[in-house]
Amino acid sequence: MVGAGLWPTFVVIDAQDRSILNAALLPLLLKTWAETSTGREHYQRVAHNIFAFEHPALLELKTIMLDLARAQYDLEVDFELNGHEIISHDRQFIKSHVDSEEGDLTLQYFVKAPPENTALPVNQYGNAAFVLVNPARPAGSFRFPNEPYHEYPVLPRDGLLVMYRSYTPHYQCPYQGDAPMVQVVCNIKLKRVSH
Repeated sequence: MVGAGLWPTFVVIDAQDRSILNAALLPLLLKTWAETSTGREHYQRVAHNIFAFEHPALLELKTIMLDLARAQYDLEVDFELNGHEIISHDRQFIKSHVDSEEGDLTLQYFVKAPPENTALPVNQYGNAAFVLVNPARPAGSFRFPNEPYHEYPVLPRDGLLVMYRSYTPHYQCPYQGDAPMVQVVCNIKLKRVSH
């Protein structure tokens, strides 16, 4: 008898000191959000691609994201890159969803996260935890004692970058704080080759 863990989900968590980049991104992202937001919810915005802007900090972030993606995946084929800022205010959260219509590979970059998260381990629940859900096991389904957990929480901190396949369900726990939390989501969609 052979047992195999089917359908693994590959995730990269990259935490580095990117304080200079974040200082340049923060005012730009807040300004863009103020100009494109049409309501208090995250999805209430005028559609735009933040990476279409010719700004040195955005070009640097785009390079960091593409370098990380290319280190793990073959991106030699044509692809589209699209991204936008996410600004969270006190008690806001993001419901469980997938980004598979927007892309094949998704990257979340945290520019301004809750400062108390810095001293805590990355893999835990807490203020504004970003949670990846096992796509092979829906939330609420039974877990045997020898099976891995259904969810993997990632505690945001400034400069943290998370990369995962876009079909992976994910959500964000409620944020608590006076200052806005700021992040960038990037979706890479590979061009389909017709045969």
